[in-house]
Amino acid sequence: MAFRSELGRLAARQDDERVVVAHSLGCVLWLREAANVAPSRRVDRVVLVAPPCPGAAVEELAKFYPTGADREAVAVAARETRLVCSDDDPYCPGDAADRYWAEPLGLSVDHLPGAAHINTDAGYGEWPSVLKWVRSKTVPLSPR
Repeated sequence: MAFRSELGRLAARQDDERVVVAHSLGCVLWLREAANVAPSRRVDRVVLVAPPCPGAAVEELAKFYPTGADREAVAVAARETRLVCSDDDPYCPGDAADRYWAEPLGLSVDHLPGAAHINTDAGYGEWPSVLKWVRSKTVPLSPR
């Protein structure tokens, strides 16, 4: 599986901080697999950008839930995990990201009002503040 091989590549970088950036269904994959991350492959920091939520009005998403994610597994898989979401994401509308992910999993959240699904269709391309966060642990993540 590509997920495990990529974690293996990160684990091989012993002298560098290990950071995972996931978007949309990649977030669901991380949350689903967090309990299976071997101790040698745990990472330092994770940012989950625009994860879709159960109950979104998109029929195809239903097969990805439940994720089985729990607070302890997410906390063990990475020293820090944060969530970046928008209030008008069609795949996770309103406060759904807080209700489904942030609160139950104990994640800190950066809310980006009006950022839709936080992708190129929403006007995002290069995102210097995320790159800065990855390189320097700067928080919070700003819209661009």
